[in-house]
Amino acid sequence: MTTRDTEENGSNSWTFQQESFYNALIAGDFSSCLAVADNVDSTSQMISFYRQVVQPSMYNIGEAWMMGNISISQEHLASSLSGRVASTLHARFISPSHTKGRVIVSGVPSEYHELGAWVIADALELEGWEVRYLGANVPVSVILNRTMQFRPHLLALSITMPANIESARQVISEIRQLEPIAATTVLVGGNAMNIHQGIWQNIGADGYAEDIEKAVVFTRQFWERLPESKLLP
Repeated sequence: MTTRDTEENGSNSWTFQQESFYNALIAGDFSSCLAVADNVDSTSQMISFYRQVVQPSMYNIGEAWMMGNISISQEHLASSLSGRVASTLHARFISPSHTKGRVIVSGVPSEYHELGAWVIADALELEGWEVRYLGANVPVSVILNRTMQFRPHLLALSITMPANIESARQVISEIRQLEPIAATTVLVGGNAMNIHQGIWQNIGADGYAEDIEKAVVFTRQFWERLPESKLLP
């Protein structure tokens, strides 16, 4: 079998898994959702599973809801099922050891979609980061207070809906005005950032990741570049 054949078979496998996962979400069938994830046996496969299966399935769910093909209750159920699958996978590989720095992962104010931020938090924890995951629709004051208290090396903000880009801008602006945390590196991601390519620079972020794999790569490179003086607790 040639390399190209292997790549094509891999692509076909992901496509089949994504279709199966999407259909299970539409049916509201957790057991079938979990069955699709049963072959994930490493952290790298888990990250690929999120990128190749969960993320496109949820994007398709969102589109189906906007087109009126599914109800809002089906959309909410699909998000809940995806979260349960993420929790199950995370429990398989979680390690209590922290080999890297501190990171806060949070949704911005009025952003009620939390799955993207959730899986990023899980992935970074598995990478060895000490993670504080704040959840969805987090007020600016809470993000600021937690950042002041935890002093993370990195703040990751998730923005799914384009209407919440201004919320992200406000969070970053407030961060930059507080001297103790003004230099905190801010990474942004989410569907709103993917739709409006390049806007991350205009809202004051230091980086942008279009998916979970890119977020992991960014954080690895960020940690490797960090001066030794900033690696201290």
